Amino acid sequence: MSIERFLAMPFQQIPVLGGGRLICLENIYGSGDIWPNLQTANHNVFLLDANSKMVWQVIREEKNHMNWEILHKIAKEKDPTCEGYFDPFWNLGLDERTATSPEPAGVYRPGCKVYLTTRWWLYELDVETGIATCTGDQVK
Repeated sequence: MSIERFLAMPFQQIPVLGGGRLICLENIYGSGDIWPNLQTANHNVFLLDANSKMVWQVIREEKNHMNWEILHKIAKEKDPTCEGYFDPFWNLGLDERTATSPEPAGVYRPGCKVYLTTRWWLYELDVETGIATCTGDQVK
């Protein structure tokens, strides 16, 4: 299954000043843990340009909150048929309080912050680089 099929069906999106958009993908089947691969599932946020071409796929920076090797090992011990630990982003949020201009509302622009959440952790996304850094705050 190609990533283009997923990119055409975003779960959530935020327009970006200049015509692009940030998208958070959900499983193409709508529920369950069926993804084309674990990499796509755990890195399911993308920046698309104005022509819907992928600029970047999110990179996760954990700051010692997640040890992926251990999590993958535990997941595989529980289910030998799985690829590893499944932890996609479930929410994409725009904080406009620090934007350098009040308009256009609802659009990522200079000064805005973008937050991502998984089932357990909050991340802040650097839209320029595509790096989502775990804040250390747990989702409640």
